[in-house]
Amino acid sequence: MKKLLLLFAFVGAHLSLLAAPAPADSVDREQAYIDSVQATLKYQTGHITFPDNLGSINVPKGFRYLDARQSKYVLTELWGNPKSESLGMLFPADRGPLDDNNWAFDIEFDPSGYVEDKDAADIDYDDLLRK
Repeated sequence: MKKLLLLFAFVGAHLSLLAAPAPADSVDREQAYIDSVQATLKYQTGHITFPDNLGSINVPKGFRYLDARQSKYVLTELWGNPKSESLGMLFPADRGPLDDNNWAFDIEFDPSGYVEDKDAADIDYDDLLRK
């Protein structure tokens, strides 16, 4: 019975350590890291033309745009995704990539299915939708 009580005491002590909040200095270090990363990101608003002139976007109110180079850094280095060909990202104006409850739109271009404007003029869209 003594061994069982000692086991419960040992397990209980370790569980209480796991449930304990992180020390203030580690929270401060984490916040300092988040702040330093955020300070390096250069967001844009307004009219944005994508690399290689693949298109453009007017950044909607309440959002901010992160260019292709910085988006690749966020996606691969900060978020751990595989490499991709991002044209940029739209973040809510009140959140960054390391904030709690963050999210973003990743903007990419896939040339499959692309139709040149001159070819699109010849398409009968009503007929296409009937099929």
